[in-house]
Amino acid sequence: MLSVLAVAVNLRPALTSVGPLLPEIRRDHVGLGLSVTQAGVLSTAPLLFFALAAPLAPRLARRFGLERTILAVLVVVALSLGLRPWAGFSLLLLGTGVAAGAIAVANVLVPALIRRHLPRRAMPMMGAYSVTLALGATLAAGTTVPISEWLGGWRWGLAAWGLLAVAALVLWAPRSRGGARVDLGTSTTRRLWRQPLAWQVSAYLGTQSVGFYCMVAWLPSIARESGMSATEAGLLLSTSILVGAASGLLVPVLSSRARNQQVAAAGTVVFILAGLTGLALAPAAAPWLWAVLLGIGQGGTFPLALALIVLRSRTAADVPGLSAMAHTVGYMMAAAGPLVMAAIREWTGSWAPALMLVVGVALVQLVLGCFAGRSGYVGGEGQPRGT
Repeated sequence: MLSVLAVAVNLRPALTSVGPLLPEIRRDHVGLGLSVTQAGVLSTAPLLFFALAAPLAPRLARRFGLERTILAVLVVVALSLGLRPWAGFSLLLLGTGVAAGAIAVANVLVPALIRRHLPRRAMPMMGAYSVTLALGATLAAGTTVPISEWLGGWRWGLAAWGLLAVAALVLWAPRSRGGARVDLGTSTTRRLWRQPLAWQVSAYLGTQSVGFYCMVAWLPSIARESGMSATEAGLLLSTSILVGAASGLLVPVLSSRARNQQVAAAGTVVFILAGLTGLALAPAAAPWLWAVLLGIGQGGTFPLALALIVLRSRTAADVPGLSAMAHTVGYMMAAAGPLVMAAIREWTGSWAPALMLVVGVALVQLVLGCFAGRSGYVGGEGQPRGT
């Protein structure tokens, strides 16, 4: 359990460490200066790598084993984060993308690992896993600016997160010895693409990811344009993610005991809608309240989306198949979010219209929650439970 959580804490700093430093990266004195839209590309590229790499996870696990594949993920993350800040925009973009691709593989495999080794504790462990993801994201969002100031520049602030991956690598290495190759149901994965419930679960994760990564990319910038300092803006994002940790721990455990997850899947979106609307209409009036509301909603919907992958899978072999599909579809949807949001901001000169776009996505997520939350299975014939 400890080694799995050590992996989990490394699966978000590659992304959440960039947003608080975007203004510094944009005006870098060696010519790295970027427009808002170009900065949006930096936020979008990792999501494209997420989508492209997720389908590779079952094949890698079948060839090398779950444990060895995750060991390789940690090696790639450590090297990418350590090297990405030290040249121009191309290396920063490539390093962030490669780290994201490795993280996508872990995103798919860790739920399968939990289901395989801890089948009777799968839901509590998924809750702990999602909370640890949130803590890693929080840590990076809230401390990257102070670290960069302490070490002497934004490059050091970004590179420092490679050390966290090295620590996890040391802890995980003993588990990789003798890891067996596993068949994660590649044929099942292909069949899932023809099942409506699998698409509903995937799209639910996708709409959640659009909203979350738009906020990861631009909430600090929105806050800074509303009068906050760089450190306060980073703490605002950190607070939003941290508040979501409690929601993320409780929602999947409680919803797994219910007959279905429709109320939880749709109800958590109400908090997202309230936070986004407040941020769009009055960003400076109560920024901490908007951040807390977003945290409660987004902190609950992400682990719930992961829980739905497990709950809607008839067998353990279906979990990685649905996980790969959901992450591929989800992150292809999410990839457009930060870039489109940035383009609207640059075109209109205001964040309000861009935020209203995210409100529309959240409304779609609410509807999808009503469908994906229904009791039923993918895999096999995908029949509802009890039929």
